Amino acid sequence: MKKGDYLKVKEPKFAGYFYPASSEQIEKLFKKFDENINQKIVKGEIFTGIVPHAGIIYSGFTAFHFYKLLKDKNIERVVVIGPSHHHLFDGFVMPESEIWNTPFGKIRIDQDFLSDLKSKKFIFNENTHNDEHSVEVQSIFLRYVLKNDFLFVPLIMSKQSIDNSNKLVEKVSKLDIKNTIFIASSDLYHGNIYDEAIRTDKRTVSKISLNDYKTFYDYVVQEEISGNSPACGFGPITTILLLNKKFNIKNFIHLHHITSADITNDYSGYTVGYTSFVGVKDGR
Repeated sequence: MKKGDYLKVKEPKFAGYFYPASSEQIEKLFKKFDENINQKIVKGEIFTGIVPHAGIIYSGFTAFHFYKLLKDKNIERVVVIGPSHHHLFDGFVMPESEIWNTPFGKIRIDQDFLSDLKSKKFIFNENTHNDEHSVEVQSIFLRYVLKNDFLFVPLIMSKQSIDNSNKLVEKVSKLDIKNTIFIASSDLYHGNIYDEAIRTDKRTVSKISLNDYKTFYDYVVQEEISGNSPACGFGPITTILLLNKKFNIKNFIHLHHITSADITNDYSGYTVGYTSFVGVKDGR
């Protein structure tokens, strides 16, 4: 960097909304999550994951089932794919910023990796990232559990098509992705009926567990035709399942599921489902 140059920095946009603004308050929640997770040890090199992106008081416990597994791992780069909730476009949007600040410190954006992705379907737009919580929420978990200076690749997906998912898989398969992990950010059921949430999420989790992108994608299409909303980030999930196929990830393990109603104990109102998965290259 030349003298006088400065880094473009993205400040947290959703601190105080989707997660507490202070690192102390977040850490208190994370430690509580950590203490209450009793899961089996997952052996093997972690390659993929699925996590939710709602306010962390609702979905954080489920997300932490995945993020806890990253502790003490040699991870050099993290690619997070989140759905766009506010902007329509075809492909993926990448940030122009070079640093993302979090309550736990800064994260460096992998601008070289993003430059390699840049094409008609991969464009830069900072405003889209400033408006989107689905990726920013993951940054606080990552900065907390990964103590090393990893590189971050935040991607926002709007048109959630198999073709777009394939485009990303084709791109990254030509790059050096040693010590890289890929994460899909998605909530599950959105609706007003708790029993329907449980039934829908059970089907959705079972489809994801099959680890087959086409089966999952076709299921989502049929559910949406029927008026259900099984996963807001079905495109990012499809991308993860395609990556699993491309890189022969056969061990795709379901970690946790819960709904917002289970957290609030209010089973009469609007309900959102949350789940987490991890994909490992070998072992269990």
